[in-house]
Amino acid sequence: MLGGVQVVAALGNLASRASRTWGIWAFTAPVPGLPLLGAGRGSVGVSGSRHDRGMSIPIVEGLVLRTAARHGVPGPVAQELLAGSRPCLHLVAFQDLTLAQQEVARPAARTGGLPSLPDGVDRPDGRAPLVLTVDCAALPREALDIALPSDGSLLFFTQIEYEPESSVVLHVAAGVRTTERSATYELGGEPAQIRVYQPDVLYPVPGLTVSPDWRDSPATSAFLDSGPDRDDILDDFEDAVRRAAAGGASHGVAVQLGGFSSPWQSAPDEGDLVLLAQMHGQSIDPDVYTQTLIVGTHEDIAGRRYEALEFEQQV
Repeated sequence: MLGGVQVVAALGNLASRASRTWGIWAFTAPVPGLPLLGAGRGSVGVSGSRHDRGMSIPIVEGLVLRTAARHGVPGPVAQELLAGSRPCLHLVAFQDLTLAQQEVARPAARTGGLPSLPDGVDRPDGRAPLVLTVDCAALPREALDIALPSDGSLLFFTQIEYEPESSVVLHVAAGVRTTERSATYELGGEPAQIRVYQPDVLYPVPGLTVSPDWRDSPATSAFLDSGPDRDDILDDFEDAVRRAAAGGASHGVAVQLGGFSSPWQSAPDEGDLVLLAQMHGQSIDPDVYTQTLIVGTHEDIAGRRYEALEFEQQV
Protein backbone atom coordinates (compact mmCIF):
# COMPACT_ATOMS: atom_id res chain seq x y z
CA MET A 1 0.00 0.00 0.00
CA LEU A 2 1.30 3.44 -0.94
CA GLY A 3 -0.56 6.20 0.89
CA GLY A 4 -3.78 4.20 0.72
CA VAL A 5 -3.26 3.34 -2.96
CA GLN A 6 -3.32 -0.36 -3.71
CA VAL A 7 -0.70 -1.23 -6.31
CA VAL A 8 -0.72 -4.60 -8.02
CA ALA A 9 2.19 -5.39 -10.32
CA ALA A 10 2.99 -8.51 -12.30
CA LEU A 11 4.92 -9.65 -15.33
CA GLY A 12 2.89 -11.81 -17.67
CA ASN A 13 4.25 -14.72 -19.71
CA LEU A 14 3.66 -14.36 -23.41
CA ALA A 15 2.20 -16.71 -25.97
CA SER A 16 4.67 -18.60 -28.15
CA ARG A 17 4.73 -16.01 -30.92
CA ALA A 18 5.58 -13.13 -28.55
CA SER A 19 9.22 -12.72 -27.63
CA ARG A 20 9.20 -9.94 -25.04
CA THR A 21 7.66 -9.24 -21.65
CA TRP A 22 4.39 -7.34 -21.30
CA GLY A 23 4.29 -5.89 -17.79
CA ILE A 24 0.85 -5.30 -16.35
CA TRP A 25 0.29 -2.85 -13.51
CA ALA A 26 -3.09 -2.02 -12.01
CA PHE A 27 -3.55 1.09 -9.88
CA THR A 28 -6.60 2.28 -8.00
CA ALA A 29 -6.49 5.99 -8.75
CA PRO A 30 -8.01 8.54 -11.17
CA VAL A 31 -6.44 10.48 -13.99
CA PRO A 32 -7.60 14.06 -13.45
CA GLY A 33 -5.11 15.46 -15.93
CA LEU A 34 -7.33 14.70 -18.93
CA PRO A 35 -9.75 17.60 -19.22
CA LEU A 36 -10.07 16.90 -22.92
CA LEU A 37 -11.68 13.54 -22.10
CA GLY A 38 -14.94 12.63 -20.44
CA ALA A 39 -16.92 15.14 -22.46
CA GLY A 40 -19.93 12.89 -22.49
CA ARG A 41 -21.06 9.32 -22.95
CA GLY A 42 -22.06 8.10 -26.38
CA SER A 43 -20.59 7.75 -29.83
CA VAL A 44 -20.93 8.55 -33.47
CA GLY A 45 -23.07 5.88 -35.10
CA VAL A 46 -23.53 4.66 -38.65
CA SER A 47 -25.68 7.60 -39.66
CA GLY A 48 -23.55 10.23 -37.96
CA SER A 49 -25.94 10.60 -35.04
CA ARG A 50 -25.15 9.91 -31.40
CA HIS A 51 -26.01 6.42 -30.12
CA ASP A 52 -25.64 5.71 -26.40
CA ARG A 53 -25.80 1.97 -27.03
CA GLY A 54 -23.96 1.79 -30.35
CA MET A 55 -25.59 -0.05 -33.24
CA SER A 56 -28.41 -2.47 -32.47
CA ILE A 57 -28.59 -5.90 -34.10
CA PRO A 58 -31.43 -4.91 -36.50
CA ILE A 59 -29.46 -1.84 -37.62
CA VAL A 60 -26.34 -3.90 -38.28
CA GLU A 61 -28.29 -6.64 -40.07
CA GLY A 62 -30.05 -4.11 -42.29
CA LEU A 63 -26.75 -2.42 -43.09
CA VAL A 64 -25.11 -5.72 -44.09
CA LEU A 65 -28.06 -6.89 -46.21
CA ARG A 66 -28.35 -3.56 -48.06
CA THR A 67 -24.62 -3.55 -48.76
CA ALA A 68 -24.81 -7.14 -50.00
CA ALA A 69 -27.59 -6.25 -52.44
CA ARG A 70 -25.53 -3.41 -53.88
CA HIS A 71 -22.57 -5.74 -54.43
CA GLY A 72 -24.46 -8.69 -55.87
CA VAL A 73 -23.87 -10.86 -52.82
CA PRO A 74 -26.63 -13.39 -51.97
CA GLY A 75 -28.53 -12.99 -48.71
CA PRO A 76 -27.29 -16.27 -47.17
CA VAL A 77 -23.70 -15.14 -47.74
CA ALA A 78 -24.44 -11.83 -46.05
CA GLN A 79 -25.96 -13.68 -43.10
CA GLU A 80 -22.80 -15.77 -42.76
CA LEU A 81 -20.67 -12.63 -42.70
CA LEU A 82 -22.97 -11.22 -40.03
CA ALA A 83 -22.72 -14.42 -37.97
CA GLY A 84 -18.92 -14.23 -38.20
CA SER A 85 -18.65 -10.59 -37.16
CA ARG A 86 -17.75 -8.82 -33.91
CA PRO A 87 -18.27 -5.16 -32.94
CA CYS A 88 -15.35 -2.86 -32.21
CA LEU A 89 -14.57 0.75 -31.45
CA HIS A 90 -12.27 2.73 -33.69
CA LEU A 91 -10.47 5.65 -32.01
CA VAL A 92 -9.80 8.18 -34.74
CA ALA A 93 -8.59 11.76 -35.12
CA PHE A 94 -11.14 14.53 -35.61
CA GLN A 95 -10.19 15.05 -39.25
CA ASP A 96 -10.94 11.38 -39.97
CA LEU A 97 -14.59 11.80 -38.98
CA THR A 98 -17.21 12.76 -41.54
CA LEU A 99 -18.66 16.26 -41.33
CA ALA A 100 -21.86 14.88 -39.80
CA GLN A 101 -19.86 12.94 -37.22
CA GLN A 102 -17.75 15.97 -36.33
CA GLU A 103 -20.89 17.88 -35.33
CA VAL A 104 -21.67 15.42 -32.52
CA ALA A 105 -18.21 14.01 -31.76
CA ARG A 106 -17.21 13.40 -28.13
CA PRO A 107 -13.53 12.70 -27.31
CA ALA A 108 -12.62 9.47 -25.54
CA ALA A 109 -8.85 9.06 -25.79
CA ARG A 110 -5.55 10.85 -26.21
CA THR A 111 -2.30 9.83 -27.81
CA GLY A 112 1.06 10.63 -26.23
CA GLY A 113 1.48 13.35 -23.65
CA LEU A 114 2.58 12.88 -20.05
CA PRO A 115 1.00 10.36 -17.68
CA SER A 116 -0.80 11.20 -14.45
CA LEU A 117 -0.03 8.60 -11.75
CA PRO A 118 -1.00 8.08 -8.11
CA ASP A 119 0.99 10.03 -5.54
CA GLY A 120 4.05 8.06 -4.47
CA VAL A 121 4.05 5.88 -7.59
CA ASP A 122 6.71 6.43 -10.24
CA ARG A 123 6.56 5.57 -13.92
CA PRO A 124 6.64 1.84 -14.67
CA ASP A 125 10.06 0.22 -14.96
CA GLY A 126 11.53 0.23 -18.45
CA ARG A 127 10.86 3.94 -19.06
CA ALA A 128 8.62 3.18 -22.04
CA PRO A 129 6.77 6.25 -23.36
CA LEU A 130 3.06 6.77 -22.87
CA VAL A 131 1.41 6.14 -26.24
CA LEU A 132 -2.30 6.10 -25.43
CA THR A 133 -4.73 7.08 -22.66
CA VAL A 134 -8.34 5.90 -22.92
CA ASP A 135 -11.06 7.53 -20.82
CA CYS A 136 -13.17 4.50 -19.95
CA ALA A 137 -16.16 6.55 -18.77
CA ALA A 138 -16.36 8.30 -22.16
CA LEU A 139 -16.46 5.08 -24.18
CA PRO A 140 -19.73 3.69 -25.54
CA ARG A 141 -18.86 0.40 -23.86
CA GLU A 142 -22.20 -1.14 -24.83
CA ALA A 143 -20.90 -1.13 -28.41
CA LEU A 144 -18.29 -3.74 -27.46
CA ASP A 145 -18.49 -7.43 -26.59
CA ILE A 146 -15.52 -7.19 -24.20
CA ALA A 147 -15.94 -5.76 -20.70
CA LEU A 148 -13.81 -2.68 -20.08
CA PRO A 149 -13.72 -0.72 -16.81
CA SER A 150 -16.62 1.70 -16.44
CA ASP A 151 -14.49 4.50 -15.00
CA GLY A 152 -10.95 5.78 -14.77
CA SER A 153 -8.47 5.39 -17.59
CA LEU A 154 -6.42 2.77 -19.36
CA LEU A 155 -2.82 3.89 -19.97
CA PHE A 156 -0.63 2.12 -22.51
CA PHE A 157 3.16 2.41 -22.21
CA THR A 158 5.30 0.83 -24.93
CA GLN A 159 7.98 1.42 -27.53
CA ILE A 160 6.31 1.66 -30.93
CA GLU A 161 9.40 2.34 -33.03
CA TYR A 162 10.96 -1.07 -32.34
CA GLU A 163 10.07 -4.19 -30.38
CA PRO A 164 10.12 -3.26 -26.70
CA GLU A 165 11.86 -5.20 -23.97
CA SER A 166 8.82 -4.58 -21.78
CA SER A 167 5.50 -2.78 -22.04
CA VAL A 168 2.93 -1.81 -19.45
CA VAL A 169 -0.84 -1.41 -19.29
CA LEU A 170 -2.25 0.51 -16.33
CA HIS A 171 -5.84 0.85 -15.22
CA VAL A 172 -6.13 4.01 -13.16
CA ALA A 173 -9.56 3.99 -11.54
CA ALA A 174 -11.51 6.97 -10.27
CA GLY A 175 -11.19 8.12 -6.67
CA VAL A 176 -7.53 8.72 -5.77
CA ARG A 177 -5.44 11.84 -6.42
CA THR A 178 -2.79 11.69 -9.14
CA THR A 179 -0.14 14.06 -10.47
CA GLU A 180 1.37 14.49 -13.91
CA ARG A 181 4.85 12.99 -14.19
CA SER A 182 7.87 14.52 -15.88
CA ALA A 183 9.59 12.92 -18.85
CA THR A 184 13.04 13.52 -17.36
CA TYR A 185 14.89 11.10 -15.07
CA GLU A 186 18.42 10.29 -13.98
CA LEU A 187 20.41 7.46 -15.57
CA GLY A 188 23.90 6.72 -14.24
CA GLY A 189 24.08 10.14 -12.68
CA GLU A 190 23.20 11.87 -15.96
CA PRO A 191 19.87 13.43 -16.96
CA ALA A 192 17.81 11.44 -19.48
CA GLN A 193 14.55 12.05 -21.31
CA ILE A 194 11.67 9.68 -22.03
CA ARG A 195 10.12 10.09 -25.47
CA VAL A 196 6.94 12.18 -25.34
CA TYR A 197 4.63 11.80 -28.33
CA GLN A 198 2.44 14.61 -29.56
CA PRO A 199 -0.85 14.68 -27.60
CA ASP A 200 -3.77 14.29 -29.99
CA VAL A 201 -7.43 13.73 -29.20
CA LEU A 202 -9.16 10.59 -30.50
CA TYR A 203 -12.89 10.04 -30.97
CA PRO A 204 -14.81 6.73 -30.70
CA VAL A 205 -16.57 5.34 -33.76
CA PRO A 206 -18.46 2.03 -33.51
CA GLY A 207 -17.39 -0.42 -36.18
CA LEU A 208 -17.75 -4.00 -37.35
CA THR A 209 -15.00 -6.55 -37.87
CA VAL A 210 -15.23 -9.89 -39.64
CA SER A 211 -13.69 -13.23 -38.76
CA PRO A 212 -10.98 -14.32 -41.22
CA ASP A 213 -12.74 -17.72 -41.36
CA TRP A 214 -16.19 -16.53 -42.44
CA ARG A 215 -15.55 -17.46 -46.09
CA ASP A 216 -15.32 -21.12 -45.07
CA SER A 217 -19.05 -21.08 -44.26
CA PRO A 218 -21.26 -23.23 -46.57
CA ALA A 219 -23.12 -20.55 -48.54
CA THR A 220 -20.02 -18.40 -48.90
CA SER A 221 -17.88 -21.33 -50.03
CA ALA A 222 -20.49 -22.21 -52.64
CA PHE A 223 -20.58 -18.60 -53.84
CA LEU A 224 -16.78 -18.56 -54.18
CA ASP A 225 -16.90 -21.72 -56.30
CA SER A 226 -19.52 -20.26 -58.64
CA GLY A 227 -17.27 -17.89 -60.59
CA PRO A 228 -13.69 -16.62 -61.05
CA ASP A 229 -14.39 -13.10 -59.76
CA ARG A 230 -16.09 -14.08 -56.52
CA ASP A 231 -13.08 -13.37 -54.29
CA ASP A 232 -12.93 -9.78 -55.55
CA ILE A 233 -16.66 -9.36 -55.02
CA LEU A 234 -16.40 -10.53 -51.42
CA ASP A 235 -13.37 -8.30 -50.83
CA ASP A 236 -15.34 -5.27 -52.02
CA PHE A 237 -18.41 -6.35 -50.03
CA GLU A 238 -16.47 -6.78 -46.78
CA ASP A 239 -14.68 -3.43 -47.21
CA ALA A 240 -17.99 -1.71 -47.91
CA VAL A 241 -19.59 -3.24 -44.81
CA ARG A 242 -16.77 -2.00 -42.59
CA ARG A 243 -16.92 1.50 -44.12
CA ALA A 244 -20.68 1.66 -43.68
CA ALA A 245 -20.51 0.40 -40.09
CA ALA A 246 -18.05 3.20 -39.28
CA GLY A 247 -20.40 5.73 -40.87
CA GLY A 248 -17.78 6.70 -43.44
CA ALA A 249 -15.07 7.58 -40.92
CA SER A 250 -11.50 6.85 -41.99
CA HIS A 251 -10.16 4.15 -39.67
CA GLY A 252 -7.46 2.37 -41.68
CA VAL A 253 -4.67 3.82 -39.54
CA ALA A 254 -6.15 4.12 -36.08
CA VAL A 255 -6.53 2.52 -32.68
CA GLN A 256 -9.07 -0.27 -32.40
CA LEU A 257 -10.64 -1.61 -29.21
CA GLY A 258 -12.23 -5.06 -29.35
CA GLY A 259 -13.39 -6.89 -32.45
CA PHE A 260 -11.23 -9.09 -34.64
CA SER A 261 -7.68 -7.94 -35.31
CA SER A 262 -6.50 -6.85 -38.76
CA PRO A 263 -2.90 -8.09 -38.49
CA TRP A 264 -0.11 -7.67 -40.99
CA GLN A 265 1.07 -11.18 -40.17
CA SER A 266 -0.63 -14.05 -38.32
CA ALA A 267 -3.50 -13.11 -36.03
CA PRO A 268 -2.80 -13.33 -32.28
CA ASP A 269 -6.53 -13.46 -31.38
CA GLU A 270 -7.05 -17.19 -31.81
CA GLY A 271 -8.69 -19.84 -29.66
CA ASP A 272 -9.83 -18.28 -26.39
CA LEU A 273 -7.85 -15.08 -26.96
CA VAL A 274 -9.71 -11.96 -28.06
CA LEU A 275 -8.42 -8.54 -29.01
CA LEU A 276 -8.27 -5.85 -26.34
CA ALA A 277 -6.49 -3.22 -28.44
CA GLN A 278 -4.74 -2.82 -31.77
CA MET A 279 -2.57 0.26 -32.25
CA HIS A 280 -1.03 1.37 -35.52
CA GLY A 281 2.23 3.22 -34.96
CA GLN A 282 1.07 5.94 -37.35
CA SER A 283 -1.90 6.69 -35.09
CA ILE A 284 0.68 7.80 -32.48
CA ASP A 285 3.47 9.09 -34.73
CA PRO A 286 2.91 9.54 -38.50
CA ASP A 287 6.44 8.33 -39.24
CA VAL A 288 6.20 4.99 -37.38
CA TYR A 289 5.12 1.88 -39.31
CA THR A 290 4.46 -0.77 -36.66
CA GLN A 291 1.42 -2.50 -35.26
CA THR A 292 0.92 -3.47 -31.62
CA LEU A 293 -1.76 -6.03 -30.75
CA ILE A 294 -2.86 -6.86 -27.19
CA VAL A 295 -4.98 -9.95 -26.52
CA GLY A 296 -6.45 -11.88 -23.59
CA THR A 297 -9.43 -14.04 -22.73
CA HIS A 298 -12.89 -12.56 -22.23
CA GLU A 299 -12.71 -13.64 -18.59
CA ASP A 300 -9.33 -12.05 -17.90
CA ILE A 301 -10.30 -8.78 -19.58
CA ALA A 302 -13.61 -8.63 -17.70
CA GLY A 303 -11.92 -9.53 -14.42
CA ARG A 304 -9.15 -6.96 -14.99
CA ARG A 305 -6.55 -9.70 -14.72
CA TYR A 306 -4.23 -7.67 -16.91
CA GLU A 307 -1.22 -9.74 -15.91
CA ALA A 308 -2.64 -12.48 -18.17
CA LEU A 309 -2.64 -10.30 -21.31
CA GLU A 310 -0.31 -11.09 -24.20
CA PHE A 311 1.10 -8.72 -26.79
CA GLU A 312 2.65 -8.86 -30.21
CA GLN A 313 4.35 -6.18 -32.28
CA GLN A 314 4.30 -6.61 -36.07
CA VAL A 315 6.25 -4.67 -38.70
